[in-house]
Amino acid sequence: NSGSIYTYEIDVHDGDYLSIAAVNPTLTQSIVDFTGTEYDDLFIDAEINYVPIVDQLVNVTTSDVTATAGIDYEALNENITFPAGITSANYRIKINQDLISESDETFTVTLSNAPAGLTIGIPLFSYTIQDSPYLGYSGPGGVGDTLNNVLWLSASNITGLSNGADVLNWPDLSGNGNVVSQPNASFSPIYITTGLNGLPVVRFNKTNNRIRKVGVSKAIPSSWNNTSLSVIYVNKTTDSNEGLLSYAGASEPDGYLLSSSNNLTLDRGLQRYPSSQAFNDGEFHITGFSYNATNSSSALDFWKDGVYTQVSESNTPIGFDVLPAINEGTLAIGGQQGAGSSGDTRDVGYTAATAFEGDFAEVIIYDDQLNTA
Repeated sequence: NSGSIYTYEIDVHDGDYLSIAAVNPTLTQSIVDFTGTEYDDLFIDAEINYVPIVDQLVNVTTSDVTATAGIDYEALNENITFPAGITSANYRIKINQDLISESDETFTVTLSNAPAGLTIGIPLFSYTIQDSPYLGYSGPGGVGDTLNNVLWLSASNITGLSNGADVLNWPDLSGNGNVVSQPNASFSPIYITTGLNGLPVVRFNKTNNRIRKVGVSKAIPSSWNNTSLSVIYVNKTTDSNEGLLSYAGASEPDGYLLSSSNNLTLDRGLQRYPSSQAFNDGEFHITGFSYNATNSSSALDFWKDGVYTQVSESNTPIGFDVLPAINEGTLAIGGQQGAGSSGDTRDVGYTAATAFEGDFAEVIIYDDQLNTA
């Protein structure tokens, strides 16, 4: 109770009996885990084990340890109230999301100034904010997460298809919901159960085939980065001068194209950046491309099976343009959007001449620069 002396008059008649139970007034909290992600606020339910006859107040305060109030979380210094007749109350500590890759951060929560006689079960505890990779969607090999891994397609993640079946939908593992699709089976790739080391691949073997995502998006729109791009894919082909990955926005400057397995090339606006690397020998290769428009080195990075090639600005007639954020554009795999045209080329202008022929096992896109592939 509140520390007051309560007096009750009880009239016990002859032959009646009375049971009196005493409890140690205690406050408990619903703390299941002392850690959580930076995307989840901390909600705590508190309970007292008796029915108060007057309001009961307990103070809740937070203190920095390695987390910083106002940046990583919002400080709290307030009373929680158990109204008369009510045994439960709750409080919330707001956790702030940021886009910084950082170590886990900790703050403490203290409950104090309880009414006389009330014991607080856990008067002080530490809470750890886990960085975004704990969101539940870690990138391939643990590299990145939903914030920067825009797209992750793996043929091994396609389920329910038999060998040779049309791939009308290819699920996205990034957590951003960018499922690529092709509703027209005449243009869809097919599913091959055993293609690379006994694992499935997606095979492009139809005239003018492609699979695409209309309206590429991110689960957290504020995390878009329009200065960097990294693309990694595993494929096999003997093709030349074909469209591999094509992104189209509302206007030509919003797009980019990776093409030509005979000499892997980035097309950006009216400029071409060939890598001088060939990937069309009919064997599977791991291909990587990365760029950061704000990097003073001003270079495009290409990888072939881990072998690194850099295309520097001095090798091109003009400087590199800033690459676009791919928010709400259309990304096509196995075909080239708007071949030979300009303007809004989203999901139009495909041609058989620029369609890819071969197998894809995996496609990964980051809106960040990777330093290896």
